[in-house]
Amino acid sequence: MFNPGMTMHPQVTNVVRSANYHLTITFISRAGKMLSTKANKLAVHTLFTSPLDYCNGLPIGISRTLITSPKNVQHTSACNIVTRAKYESITPVLIDLHWLPIQQCIQFKALLLVYKVLHKQSPSYISRIYCSFNLLADS
Repeated sequence: MFNPGMTMHPQVTNVVRSANYHLTITFISRAGKMLSTKANKLAVHTLFTSPLDYCNGLPIGISRTLITSPKNVQHTSACNIVTRAKYESITPVLIDLHWLPIQQCIQFKALLLVYKVLHKQSPSYISRIYCSFNLLADS
């Protein structure tokens, strides 16, 4: 979803709203305490991290205020998997789960795409776009 200014605000808002709904209303908030850590991690990944990761290369360069909402969803998701004190740092939890912070996920996805284009591992339509930009830069 785009708005006229192409700020990604509608897309981020929609994903965050859906994730927050599932975090607070659905079975994860209630049944998560009865699941094993592995099952809970799988459920949280399916419902929350997959939608957050979908097209996460697009919002590269978005404002810090806009990145705060997905970051909060990621932290809440991680807290649902691992029991921790309310004011304890989330960084060790993210490390244990092998999750990159949202901003680094966005950068990683963009850099991975560039790597694949340069090493001819991307789909042909993406390589053609890169070649056309490269030709424009050379002229």
